[in-house]
Amino acid sequence: LNELQASHPLDPAKDGDGGFSSFLASVDALIMGRTTYETVLGFLESGIAPSWPYGELPTFVLSTRPEGVKLPEHLAETVEVLRGGEAEEVMAAVESRLAARQKSKGAGGGGNGKDSDDGGGANEAASRRPYDVYVDGGDTVRRFLDARLVRRAILTVVPATLGEGTPLFNDPKQREVLEEVEVRTFSNGFVQTTYCVAH
Repeated sequence: LNELQASHPLDPAKDGDGGFSSFLASVDALIMGRTTYETVLGFLESGIAPSWPYGELPTFVLSTRPEGVKLPEHLAETVEVLRGGEAEEVMAAVESRLAARQKSKGAGGGGNGKDSDDGGGANEAASRRPYDVYVDGGDTVRRFLDARLVRRAILTVVPATLGEGTPLFNDPKQREVLEEVEVRTFSNGFVQTTYCVAH
């Protein structure tokens, strides 16, 4: 990541933060796998990331061994570790916790009030959800895609050659449900594509 940041810096005057802040403001919570969480935590501990990149966004980390997940004190109010299970069960648990948080703050039901129309490509399971949730981490994204809980996918391609890695989509059927709706390029060569997920 250090090498990528050094060799492909965003130009704040042209690119801002690549739309990351506005994207985070458009969602109600974040679900990520343990590996992704520990990678981000490593960025914090090593100084690559100056602060938790998701701010106060409620974050749910999935693990088959929740008791073994490190949770720094400064993240205790924002991050919660859940036992990983079927995507549908995880989503129900997250929605229950978000509803409880809203109730304790005296807010009304449902998500952040955004229009959930995604151009008509949403599957019924995802489109009837009361919250918009950002799902991150390869395995976690694939599980939620397979469970038809993803309406929109945003992929950013970094112009760098890697010697190895795990493909985002192991099953060709996962790629086949992606309908391109927008492509954005950045001054550093990044290409960000937004897809509607049609199941």
